[in-house]
Amino acid sequence: MRVTERLTGRPGLISTFFDLGEHGYTADEYFVSGTAARYEHAGPVEADGLWTAREAGEAPYTTRIVVYRPADPAAFDGTVVVEWLNTSSGADTPAVWLTAHRHLLRSGHAWVGVSAQADGIHGGSLFASRSGAFKSITLPPLKDSDPERYAALAHPGNPHSYAIFTALGALLRERVTAEALGLPGVRTLLAAGQSQSAACLVTHLNAVAPLHPVYDGYFLHGRPGLPSGLTTGSRLEPEQVPARVRTDGRAPILIVQSETDVFGLLDAVRSRQPHDGRLRVWEIAGAAHADTYTLSASFRDSGTLAPADLAALLAPTDTPLGTQLPAPINSGPQQHYVAQAALASLLRWTTDGIPPGSPMPLGTLRAPDGTLSLRTDDDGIARGGVRTPWVDSPISLLTGLPHTRDIGPALLFGATHPLPGLPTRYPGGLPDYLAHFESAALRSLEDGFLLEPDYTEAIALAEAAYPR
Repeated sequence: MRVTERLTGRPGLISTFFDLGEHGYTADEYFVSGTAARYEHAGPVEADGLWTAREAGEAPYTTRIVVYRPADPAAFDGTVVVEWLNTSSGADTPAVWLTAHRHLLRSGHAWVGVSAQADGIHGGSLFASRSGAFKSITLPPLKDSDPERYAALAHPGNPHSYAIFTALGALLRERVTAEALGLPGVRTLLAAGQSQSAACLVTHLNAVAPLHPVYDGYFLHGRPGLPSGLTTGSRLEPEQVPARVRTDGRAPILIVQSETDVFGLLDAVRSRQPHDGRLRVWEIAGAAHADTYTLSASFRDSGTLAPADLAALLAPTDTPLGTQLPAPINSGPQQHYVAQAALASLLRWTTDGIPPGSPMPLGTLRAPDGTLSLRTDDDGIARGGVRTPWVDSPISLLTGLPHTRDIGPALLFGATHPLPGLPTRYPGGLPDYLAHFESAALRSLEDGFLLEPDYTEAIALAEAAYPR
């Protein structure tokens, strides 16, 4: 892989709306070209993830990367989060950046998003392939959104995406190239992906990373039970089985899951695995695959919003992204905060060898037929998992499981239900609630699931969100 062109103007990416320049960051877009292999299995595809692969041909490509970095190279801390852009909607989406950008900006990290898959360039939305309401949130690929700007892009197909993602990591290791991108002294590369992209990273880890161990750590957010296919790049191929991620490599792996991911539409309960020496799995109580932070607040959350303004963006809604849904979606911000803590923990694990915490998994019920479901308390709040004040000192019932009448994309967005009896739960009103919330937030901070700057903000946000 080599950098072939630097583009001028704003990158074609649906991302945060605020001015990165006000945070001392720049946004640049580049074309990168090369020849990418595709792979095939060289052994059985088992649920343990211990796969073997071999090259099965190659093809030329030109794709693009987007680089967010400190404008002053001296402010760059040497960490690059390399995100496999999500293409479920048909357009490239920086899901990890949207969820955790506040932490990256204040830490001096760089972020590089790559159009690893053909779908975000030429089209091929996962949502468009499904029936009904999923089609309401499809978006055009780069070739359709700006044909002139992206005329030079040419992707040979999703089977080559694993090699492209690997090649980008190798490119960022090259000192001269990294410096030309404004990234002097790259020390740590963290691979990241959410949802469909996390499924691709599972396959990358299980089949390709053993051949080319480029990345120092892996952040998988919202991984489905089924990984992507090695030979097709799709989750919908016959050879795929629910698979765990292999953990016999040198790079530590941190998986962050919502209730939706484990027990809902993504059905990752079928590939659940315990913590081990190179793996931590954080299952967040009360979280959904996407929520009002992901779908609304993240675009505007620059870190300078007043608590009341952030609370307004997080408020329950049944029209996320302008799409009318049957009922309000999950409105808890805990996934945003836990994801930021997870990235900080992964970096510390990668660089200093200090492993993250090992929380209990979400509580699980097993039906007589073997079906697994979420265990909840009498209020319907999940038991177990990563605990935060939004579930331990609640003012509403937050869940990653949909309303019973939900369809289409609503299956990914969870629900916010009223929580009766607030005067009984907090007889002293707001001061009583804040005392409970602060105590729960302190536990999350001490457990490593909430970062210090976010602890202070969370308390202010709780005060702004309390019903009056």
